[in-house]
Amino acid sequence: MFTKQLHRLPTEILLMIRDWIDPSDLRTHVCYYLSSKKVAALYDTEKDADEFWELACWLCGIGLTPADEGHKLWRDVAIQCIKQDGFCSLPGCGESLLCRNRCEMKQAIYHLDLDPLDVYIDMDRGVVFHVHPVLEKIRFTGGHGAPLMQDATFSGMDPASVKLPFFEWSSPCAVGDHPLLYRSFATFAPVTKIMLRPIAGRLLDGHRLSQMSALTVYDVLKTIHADLDRPLEVHNLLDYVMRHQNCLPEKMTESYVGPLRHLKTLRDLLSICPVNEYLHVADDDEHGPVFVALLVCMGDDELDLDSQVDRM
Repeated sequence: MFTKQLHRLPTEILLMIRDWIDPSDLRTHVCYYLSSKKVAALYDTEKDADEFWELACWLCGIGLTPADEGHKLWRDVAIQCIKQDGFCSLPGCGESLLCRNRCEMKQAIYHLDLDPLDVYIDMDRGVVFHVHPVLEKIRFTGGHGAPLMQDATFSGMDPASVKLPFFEWSSPCAVGDHPLLYRSFATFAPVTKIMLRPIAGRLLDGHRLSQMSALTVYDVLKTIHADLDRPLEVHNLLDYVMRHQNCLPEKMTESYVGPLRHLKTLRDLLSICPVNEYLHVADDDEHGPVFVALLVCMGDDELDLDSQVDRM
């Protein structure tokens, strides 16, 4: 019925409706685009039509995955995100995630004078970066050899926590089913390179993340996932056990061979003490902002930030 009524409206009215919708309201634009072929033509026949969709995605903190580069229209990225995830009822996804991303981008534009479609590159101004909160709620539950998009899941947070009140669901959900999540920018402001310091001497040891477009949640997850099932070295394991004796299950503390028998990879370590927070500790002109991972059992007094930075 709505589509039939749209066909009866003059083109000028349809254009006025399109132009009235805020460029950052990605969900409404996609819904309007899909409402009829006549409306879709108004978008598609514009000069540099895909630049509109690129800006709309950027304003919502949505980026490309490596598979998209040079092969996918921004229009298709926008449609995929909204059709598959735009009306997701999970707290922290759907429109609530878009609203949060929009707020973060507005802050970056206002405080950092960020131009449309740009990433932040000036590392000399003392800007405090933070990673997207979904990265702090990711768990890898698929087991050894599981594909990334099925392995990475997100779940609820401690009800007593008020830091991120929009992450409140309890059942794990595969990140791969939620393109708004994995396409969200990894940091705010968006950047093309970051460095993550090691966890227990293993995670991302010597690795830097860098690409031409803004890094996304997917890019960070892919890098972590590649390290999950590599065997731990004994000295890494010993360092972990010394710092996390109170976290270990009783069966692992009965003898010195317990940790050696049960903790063989980074995946095993993170199953006991998952990442709770990524803390921005330094900036590097060559490698971008530097983040240290805090595990759920670690307090600030347990983290030697100076030694972490010195190991860059």
